[in-house]
Amino acid sequence: MLTDWIDFVFVPSPASFAVYADHDEYLTLYTPSQSDLDLLVTDIEAHGFSFVPDYVRPSMGQIWR
Repeated sequence: MLTDWIDFVFVPSPASFAVYADHDEYLTLYTPSQSDLDLLVTDIEAHGFSFVPDYVRPSMGQIWR
């Protein structure tokens, strides 16, 4: 993540997830578990946002732990 140009990082309190935005206009979601990620994605999609299928950020590629 730190190798990319950071536009912003958002971490709520308490820290249940993190959102990272880059200059390519992509958001990357980091969660403690896959089930947390699935819930977050479902909620975001319910609000009209769409995801790029199978996209993996080259600099990270793993769920935040």
